[in-house]
Amino acid sequence: MTSRKGLAIRRAVQPPYTGELIWRTEVIRDQAVIQAYLRQRRIIENLAYNRSANENEGDDLFDNGEDHMVDLPAETRLHLSDLKRALGTREADARNLVKSHMTTFSLPQPNKPKKEVIRRCGNCGQLGHMKTNKKCPRYFEFNPV
Repeated sequence: MTSRKGLAIRRAVQPPYTGELIWRTEVIRDQAVIQAYLRQRRIIENLAYNRSANENEGDDLFDNGEDHMVDLPAETRLHLSDLKRALGTREADARNLVKSHMTTFSLPQPNKPKKEVIRRCGNCGQLGHMKTNKKCPRYFEFNPV
C-alpha cells in the first residue's frame, strides 16, 4: 500500500549544455527516503546555524581556516550506531554463511546407480517409447503428416 503523503523537493540544477539555472521539483513518496532526507537536512541546517552563530560571536574557531566538527544531534548518533551494529551483524552472518555453506546440502553419491526409466507409449501401450516417437506403430494414426 503506497502512502499518499509525499515530500516535494525543489532543486536548482545547472545543465552543462545551457549553463542557466533551472529549478526542478521532485516528489518523493517513500517514507524511508523522506525520513532519511529530512534527517540529513536537519544536520546540514544545524551545522550552518552553528557556524553562522560562531562567526557572529567573533570566536577564534574559524580564524585559522580549519572547520571544526559540530556535534551531531542525538538521534543521528543513535541512527549511526544502529547502522554500525547492523553492519556488524551482516558481516557476521556472511562469515557464518561461508563456513556453513557446504554443509547445508549433500552431494549425490558418486557410485550410486541411476534409476532406469522405462517409458510406456500412450497410443499403443508398448514399453520402450513414447507416443511422440515415430517408432510407435500407431504414430501416423494420431499425427497426420
